[in-house]
Amino acid sequence: MLIAHAMGAPRTVVVSLGPKSVTTPIAMGISQNLGGQPSLTAVFVMMTGMFGTLVCTGVFRLARVKDWRAQGLAAGTAAHGLATSRMLLLNQTAGAFGGLAIGLNGIVTSVVVPVLVSVFGL
Repeated sequence: MLIAHAMGAPRTVVVSLGPKSVTTPIAMGISQNLGGQPSLTAVFVMMTGMFGTLVCTGVFRLARVKDWRAQGLAAGTAAHGLATSRMLLLNQTAGAFGGLAIGLNGIVTSVVVPVLVSVFGL
């Protein structure tokens, strides 16, 4: 959000970027409440999920993250449902922790993004 704001993106785009790492319904609701465009937010959410799903296992390998719990939490937090389903295919523990991360990230994001928008005047 801050990078988009610094680059001169319109407010609706900046606000629409904020909730991109949660599930689509939660992200669209947050975006709409803050004056963003829910449809644009949905696109950002899908792009985040697809990119995260494609790169997560490679990143874990490069970073030498072997703990399935950590992999699931990271994938669920960063790339929500798509990456969590990928983790579930690889390991049940990773999938379970990915699901937990999705829920917790939804709660935290719904509180933190509005605070960031008001604090930074976005």
